[in-house]
Amino acid sequence: MAFLVLLAGCSSGEEAIPSTSICGGLPLRDEALTDLDQVLAAAVAGPGELAIEPVQDGQFYGVYREPWTDEVRLVASQEELDRDQSLRDIVAPDSMDWDREMLALVGEGQSHRWYRMRIAEGTLEVHVGRPTACVEAGGIRAGFFVWSYTRVYRIPKVDQARLVVHEGLFRMPTFETLGACGEPEGPVVNGWSDSPAVVSTPEGGFRMWFTGHSNWMFDTSSRDGINWTPDGAEEAHRLSFSGQPSSGASSKPSVLPRPNGYWMFYATGFGSTSAIRRIVSADGLDWKDETVVLEPARNGWEDGMTIDSVSVLEHEGRFFLWYGMTDSAHVGRLGLATSDDGLSWTRVGSAPVLEPGPRGTFDEQGISTPTVAFRDGHFVLWYTAIYGGVERVPSNSVLAMATSHDGVKWTRATHPLLFQPIGGFWVTNPNAVVEDDGYRLWYSSWINGQPAIFHSRCSW
Repeated sequence: MAFLVLLAGCSSGEEAIPSTSICGGLPLRDEALTDLDQVLAAAVAGPGELAIEPVQDGQFYGVYREPWTDEVRLVASQEELDRDQSLRDIVAPDSMDWDREMLALVGEGQSHRWYRMRIAEGTLEVHVGRPTACVEAGGIRAGFFVWSYTRVYRIPKVDQARLVVHEGLFRMPTFETLGACGEPEGPVVNGWSDSPAVVSTPEGGFRMWFTGHSNWMFDTSSRDGINWTPDGAEEAHRLSFSGQPSSGASSKPSVLPRPNGYWMFYATGFGSTSAIRRIVSADGLDWKDETVVLEPARNGWEDGMTIDSVSVLEHEGRFFLWYGMTDSAHVGRLGLATSDDGLSWTRVGSAPVLEPGPRGTFDEQGISTPTVAFRDGHFVLWYTAIYGGVERVPSNSVLAMATSHDGVKWTRATHPLLFQPIGGFWVTNPNAVVEDDGYRLWYSSWINGQPAIFHSRCSW
């Protein structure tokens, strides 16, 4: 059982880090990780170093654990393992020699770069490398998500154990924005609201579908795009899928108005079980005829990846579907499929249509959650760009844009479009509505410990 833990932190928004600040004197991420690796190797070097692997990959148990206060727990007998309910998911190897061996249970968050162990004078020392992003003058740490779980190690008998944390501070790269968007407005939808899908209505207003707690989905409406009714998740506005509550939808949905109602496309599942589904509705609340329209390819670049987001656009009588995929390292890429009827889809090419940029760019660690529109002879893509951060757990994101004449070959903008709102961290799940004098963006950011939806007005 895994727990998603949110570490509090601050972000510097669009301000560059002064070269005289604490952050400005730190190395970038790659150099900091190299230094941290050397520190850990030196800390455990010697005859007491243990070269051991987890008993079984993926064994977890359900103890909420703050990564800042990790500890090592020792289990010295089968009886202790059996009588503790919190250890019910832990299975000792049948070959355990409890007279000479024991289990070490180590809380392991993915923000930790390495674990190394040694035994010194009857004490198990678990040395942890923790890379930490410094994001503004004064050395304030970045906030980010980590999966926190416990891994089980089989070790020789010891009297006690302790955790030694080695922190490797690094500075984040800084970027100037395009200057196209005004200050973020909001939150405009509150109370654990995420992944907006917004369309213009014939009456001149807007309608939004968004994801709330437990992946239930809701709708809301607005005349101006700022004031929404309701302004959060309400039971009367919760969607039903084939008569059931709309749980199971994952990541950012895409809604396409049709002459007789709406089509919604959304991603579900993980890894090879993930899929993009289409469901239809006449009123935008009651949805039916759910159909799987795209699954990960079993070979090529999609093999082993998870489909996690989607954007669908109708253009010149043809449907285009851009989808985000992430690999086991949480690095995202975009693919494209097309269709004549919205049900049968054909992939375009055998490679991603957009991949992470080179080292030092604002999307070097991944791209995801696309939303696409067509304007003045070309496609415009808005997406979440991941930069800096920690391997496998990106800690900073911006919104970015790119343009294309065919939807396949994209030209990135020279700078990010938008940073996270003041007081929030991360910014993701953009949804754009094009207007005569520019466009409007709705997007997600974390603030006050939960996701909320923000809004910005932008010019071309």
